[in-house]
Amino acid sequence: MARAVEDATAKIVRAILQVGPSNYSLISRLTGVPPETVRYKIKEQLGRKGISLHALVDTSKLGLRRHIVQMRFTDKFKPYARTILQALHDLAYLTYYSGQLLTNEYYTIFNVPEEYQREFHEMIDEMATLEIIERYKIRPVFWTNYVSLRPEYFDFRAGTFDVDLKNLELIERPPDPTYESRSEKIKIDHYDVTIVAALQKNALSTIAEIAREAKFHEKTAQYHYTQHVMGEGLISRYVVNWIGDIESIRSNFVIYQRYMIENLTQKELDNARIVFNTLPFLWTEILTFNRDLYVVEMAVPVDLYLSTQYFLYEHLLNKGEKLITRLIDPINSMPFTVPKSLFDPERNAWTFPIEENKKKLRALAQRVK
Repeated sequence: MARAVEDATAKIVRAILQVGPSNYSLISRLTGVPPETVRYKIKEQLGRKGISLHALVDTSKLGLRRHIVQMRFTDKFKPYARTILQALHDLAYLTYYSGQLLTNEYYTIFNVPEEYQREFHEMIDEMATLEIIERYKIRPVFWTNYVSLRPEYFDFRAGTFDVDLKNLELIERPPDPTYESRSEKIKIDHYDVTIVAALQKNALSTIAEIAREAKFHEKTAQYHYTQHVMGEGLISRYVVNWIGDIESIRSNFVIYQRYMIENLTQKELDNARIVFNTLPFLWTEILTFNRDLYVVEMAVPVDLYLSTQYFLYEHLLNKGEKLITRLIDPINSMPFTVPKSLFDPERNAWTFPIEENKKKLRALAQRVK
């Protein structure tokens, strides 16, 4: 049920969604919680409760376009799928992959520069030619919506959700998504890309820490962070998600779920968005062009899993008969930052040396065989 009185942690989470996690003094002023308590809860306590913080990148401003690629590896290369996928981060702009339990299919996301769409398709085609994959489908993304934990349905002291799904009322309107755009690209350099990647890796990194790790002068890093990364909106906002505390994960008390619906009508999409955004476990929803594919990801506590399925059955159109359900394999999943190795610091531009990268892919295929 929605909590009538919010504790200090809930107030801090709401403030993070508003102003980000790094300015403890500002969060203190917004919440009335002492700065040292704010710092302790953000740096130490949230993680122990299974709460993670993420810096969201506006990929369109970096000149990148997102694609979903569903691929199935051949039997010969299936044992080496993770090695190959990790290499694709530096060869073809892969930024996420996950295995799906009880299937041989991988769900992947690539963020590819607008000017290298042909090379990207050529690279995936090369994987098929080398018989690394036997089937694949590339879908350009139309919009994305990253969703944060809703504090009113979470008991921060216990680290568990407090929600009665049987009596949970549907929201009236889902949040506006972020559309993929070609018109917002701004001029960036290697300082910007490095800082963005560092914040993707750890949203709590300070500029001093980033500068020291990257061997930048701290004042230079601070300027780029203030003027470009935040000033130009390269980091658009922060999200807070429940992923499960360590003990829950070890005990398999968290179910990582992906739902998909293909070829939706507008009515089906509108209904699905309201239903899924009502659930407090939601992480992400993605729509590809022409409503070809709608994807939702969430982490569901095992004690609420069955009631979640009943909730979907009750509220989705046609009892959710078009719903495709996949269990995400958390051991066989990995997110990546934007690929710094593919950004040329001299030209301040993304690169895609297709012939060189295909040669590296062929060499990798030979090694793993």
